Parts: sequence; structure tokens; C-alpha cells
Amino acid sequence: MKYQTVFFDFDGVLSQGYFYSGLKKDHPLAYNFIEEFVFGAASGVADKWMRGQLSLGQVNELVAKNTGLDVSLLENHLQESIARFRIEKRLLDLAKKIQQNSVKVALVTNNADAFNLITIKQHGLDNIFPVIINSCDYGCLKHENNGYLFDVAMQRLGKNSFDGSLLIDDSAKARQTFKQKGGQVFAFTTYENFEPWAKENLV
Repeated sequence: MKYQTVFFDFDGVLSQGYFYSGLKKDHPLAYNFIEEFVFGAASGVADKWMRGQLSLGQVNELVAKNTGLDVSLLENHLQESIARFRIEKRLLDLAKKIQQNSVKVALVTNNADAFNLITIKQHGLDNIFPVIINSCDYGCLKHENNGYLFDVAMQRLGKNSFDGSLLIDDSAKARQTFKQKGGQVFAFTTYENFEPWAKENLV
């Protein structure tokens, strides 16, 4: 086996989906507000949420205040949208399979507290990944602080070197940081593009 440690990203790799996606049909103006003022890069709200500087409750209150929707309605839409995430089960199966070959695996994600509160259990991620590192618990994103989140994951796996490590991620910033730490990377786009490489290098 070429790799001893494999790190998986979540959004864009293990999962495709959007928070509050059900609002797009039922409350399009509110959905547009969320897209622009919560997840739009200029607002900085999403980054603060993913760094743990804002909580799920605070974000829902912000949206409620600006859209007139009830917080309870927003909470329900958030939970329903997470339940509808399209999970790439073939990658989850791969993660399980390579662990049988003594490969260490971890999930490292730039994400919000909603990931800890809802997503992990909703999709059984803790049944597959022995180590799950979420940016909101550490106050920084994957490419920040010299890739500190990767260091935490590596330590939790009982490893002290990035030799023989691989990151599967769709983020160029995350991949560049991981490479600078001595690991190798795969630029994920779709499972179909990944599968031939995985068969040759991972399975």
C-alpha cells in the first residue's frame, strides 16, 4: 500500500448539498439572503461560522431578523437540508475498505457547528471515521496556521509524520497546504474521475 494515512474532505468530496436548500422553493427571498449574506464571501459570516466565532443559533437569529422567518422554521429547514445531502457512499465504502488494510483514515473539514450537531450522526460518519476534525472546534480553516487541523488529525491518528499521507480534497488551498507539510494530494472533482486513480493507488 502506497499510503499509510488518508484524509478525506467532506463538502464537495464526501457530500454534495447546501444548507437551507428547501427555502429556495418555499421562501426564495430568504434563500437569496442566506446565499448572499451568510455564504457570500464578502459578508464573512460563513467563515466566522466555520471558525466557531458564530453559532448555529446566532446564524438562525441573523437570518430570522433579516427575513422575518421564525427561527424554528429555519432550524427545521437546516435539518431537512442536511438529511438531503447527497453522500458519496462509494467513498465511504473505500474508507472502510482501506482501513481493513491497516490504513489510517480521518475526515478533516471546514465546517460549522451544525456538522457536529446534526451531520455526523445523520449520515453515520462517526461509524466510519475514527477521527473527525471540524474547523469550528479549532478556530481556523484547513489552509490556515500552517495546516494546524491536519497536525491535529495526524496526532489523533497516532502518527508523527506526513510521509505516506494523502489528502483527497476539492480545495486548492487545502491541497497546497497539505503538500507543504510533506503529504500528497488528489484534486477531487467527481468520483468517476477519482475511481481509476484510486484503483491503481489505494485499493
